[in-house]
Amino acid sequence: MKLTRLESLVYERLKVQPGPPRETACYLKLDLVKVKQTFKLLIDYGAITRTGSRRYSVYEAQGLPYEIISSRRGIRELREEDADWFVELSTDDKRLLKARKGLPRSQLAKEFGLTKLQLNFALMALEKEVHKKRGKRKLARKHS
Repeated sequence: MKLTRLESLVYERLKVQPGPPRETACYLKLDLVKVKQTFKLLIDYGAITRTGSRRYSVYEAQGLPYEIISSRRGIRELREEDADWFVELSTDDKRLLKARKGLPRSQLAKEFGLTKLQLNFALMALEKEVHKKRGKRKLARKHS
């Protein structure tokens, strides 16, 4: 099991002293909302269990081994069909894409036979081309 620093603090506290979120928040001097969110995550991981009545619940740690990670944020793995994300569009496709720019991206992706991610990269590449052309025109005007 992988836990962030905050999750590990809460988990270790529950190993020593099972109790409700308010007691844990007071002891650790943390925001009650963050502690409640952490409790929900730890329940989802199966690291803690809740016992008692609905009004007064006691949370207990299960004593599972864990390692500390720096963050839950990270690069999501690409699906296999998105791995080849760079798609070169023909001039006709680019023209058609510009004409239908107001449509939802999922609909555009279906029309072109691409995934939404591939379409997003194609649109970004198209936008870069437009900016390059505008920049060249501005330079040409300045020098003429």
